[in-house]
Amino acid sequence: MKNIDVIGVGALLIDRIASVEYFPSVDGETFVKRLEVRPGGSAANFAVACSKLGLKAGFIGVVGDDSEGSSLLEDLRKEGVDTGGVMRANKLPTGQVYIALDKEGKRMMFAFSGAADTLGDKDIDSAYIATSKFLHIADLRNISPLEAAAKAAQDVETRVSLNPGALIAVQGYEEIKGLLSNTDVFISSRGELNQIFGTENLEFAVKKLFRSGPEIAAITLGHEGCMVADSKGASHRIAAFKAKVVDTTGAGDAFCAGLLTSLVQGEGLIEAARFANAVAALKVAKLGARALPTREEVEDFLLRQKE
Repeated sequence: MKNIDVIGVGALLIDRIASVEYFPSVDGETFVKRLEVRPGGSAANFAVACSKLGLKAGFIGVVGDDSEGSSLLEDLRKEGVDTGGVMRANKLPTGQVYIALDKEGKRMMFAFSGAADTLGDKDIDSAYIATSKFLHIADLRNISPLEAAAKAAQDVETRVSLNPGALIAVQGYEEIKGLLSNTDVFISSRGELNQIFGTENLEFAVKKLFRSGPEIAAITLGHEGCMVADSKGASHRIAAFKAKVVDTTGAGDAFCAGLLTSLVQGEGLIEAARFANAVAALKVAKLGARALPTREEVEDFLLRQKE
């Protein structure tokens, strides 16, 4: 029985956010105005966002057997995310991401995956995946367990979405083609798509993507919004909503959650993309990857746009 709407698989990390006036050059220095510690990790952010949007969400990943790992698990549970797929590792600490954030909301990130990167093929529980309608794979350098998870999902008729992020995209097409072949919905930034397929031509890259396996593609285009397409030839550009940008960290995760929430609930691709843009617009207006809107906040936002 598929009693979970979505399960995220990937990293659950601590975000250490330094707010700065500007990014220094090599060997330079900048003053940190504010330093905050918050829960993060792309796949975990996605699961929390889906829960806030009204879905039943779960998570598969690894944290350290330390106080940070315990704190992250407690936070997931408070957000209503099922942690039945989370494992503890005693050989490595919980992963952390060091984020420098400038006054315009732009960022630089330095990721120490720690325990998160110890997720192995043997840790993939097919029975747990079988309880979900969608398995969402995100930004984890170790490809092998992600491929195993995607294959397990296809075997139990659970749809697969992939948001590669920088750590997967940088590996290129040849390294991730097995993962793509078991992906139904592909979501990435334009830069990540270009990196995977080695081209600046968006339309050409999308065509190559569809020949690789996915049936739906959603490509974020920054302030221009997004492009959504399907393997049958439909393609649409959806404009972004105006938003005050405070922090772009987690904006992609929020977009993914908005898109998957709408698709799970039976909405069409255009409606799903518009909803996803709204979720992302509300997220970037606040500090922190988990500064995520509720379903009611997104619906109120969309209603105000019509007015």
